This record gives sequence, C-alpha cells and structure tokens, in this order.
Amino acid sequence: MAVRNFFARSRLRVTFVHTVVPIFVPGLSGFHAGLAVIHDQRINPQLATAAITNKPTSPLQVDNMNLLIASWFADVLSEAWNFVGVLVLICGLAGILWGAWKFVESTVSMSLKDPSVIASLSLLIKPDLVFDENESVLTDRGASAAIKENGIKITKDVSDNQVTNGLPITIRIAFTKHLPTAPLLTPIGADVIFVTSTRGAEFEWVYNLKYSMRSDPDDGPFVRRYRLELM
Repeated sequence: MAVRNFFARSRLRVTFVHTVVPIFVPGLSGFHAGLAVIHDQRINPQLATAAITNKPTSPLQVDNMNLLIASWFADVLSEAWNFVGVLVLICGLAGILWGAWKFVESTVSMSLKDPSVIASLSLLIKPDLVFDENESVLTDRGASAAIKENGIKITKDVSDNQVTNGLPITIRIAFTKHLPTAPLLTPIGADVIFVTSTRGAEFEWVYNLKYSMRSDPDDGPFVRRYRLELM
C-alpha cells in the first residue's frame, strides 16, 4: 500500500511538472535562464537560448527549469529566514538593554529611599538655599525640602540703636525633622556680623545676629541676603 501511494504521488508530481509548469515557463523563461547563467549555470546554453527566444523545450529542459525555480524559491526562503533571525536578534538585544535600564532605575530609586544613602550623599553634596530679609527664598539647591512651609521667620530691630536699627537681629528656621547640628547661616553682604545658634521649639533652630558694623550704600538701603547650608 505504501509503495502504491508513493508511485501515485510520483505520477501526480510528474503530471504537474509536464502539464502545469510548461504553461508558466515561457513567460518566465528569460528571467530563469538569466538566473541560471549568473548563479550555477545548471541550464545548458541551448536551454537558455530556447528560453530567451520562447522556443519549445524538451521535457528534460523543463525538468531543469523546474529545478531552477525550486532553487530560486529556496534562496528566497533562506534570505527571509536570515532576515527573521536578524530581527529576532535585534529585538532580543533591545529587550536586554531595556531590562538592564529598568533594573538600574529601580535599584537607584530604592537606594535613594535609604536614610544611610541619603546621609552619605549629604556629606558629598550639601543642600543649601539663599533667602533675603523679607523671608523670600531666592535660590534653592535642595535645602527647602528640610524646612517647613513658611518656616523662615525674621525679627528686625526696632530700637534706637544706630547700628542695628531696622536690621534683622533674629532668624528662626523651623525644620521638618531633627537636625543634630545647626545648619550654617552665612550673611551675604558687607555687614560685619557675629552669628550664634540655639535650639528653639521642636525642630527649630534660632540664629542671633550681632552687628559690629553695618554697611549701607549711598543711594539708600538694600535687601540683605543670607545663605543657609545643611551640615
């Protein structure tokens, strides 16, 4: 039974080759003959000449043409498979890079939530800000995150002292957490000031300003500024 089926399929293939293929061969004969001459010259010169001039060919030449068509389809499938392989490789590399990026991003995000890491970073990068005597923050480089909203309060001298009259004499800063060391407060200007710090209520630090000399420009008073650096 198996032998009979084999011969039946063989006769079917032979019938297809000798009946269907000759219908399409004349229209593609020039192209196929060119391919054969360029690649492996599996078609002899007589077949190529006959294909180009559309002359009738023998059954043997038709078989050769059928082999050429099969070889051409195999080449096309091979190139397509190579393209699919390259595409899969590119997608795989892109997936690896994306996964590595997400891993680094998640690791950094978790590290920034660790208090010990924040403490280590603060030793290298100390947050600071600059504010003026009107309690306005002029520049901020991370220090405002440790200060409560409207947490800067400035008291000015209202006495008749010619040196300190109208100048800030007390600066109170309320922080959001306990700071074991008072942040460094530095006046920005030509005034000669001695600054002392004491603890206030809750997480507050109080800075007392004592003037040895004040400096006012000839064209009138100016807004004094201060720099606060977290230690």
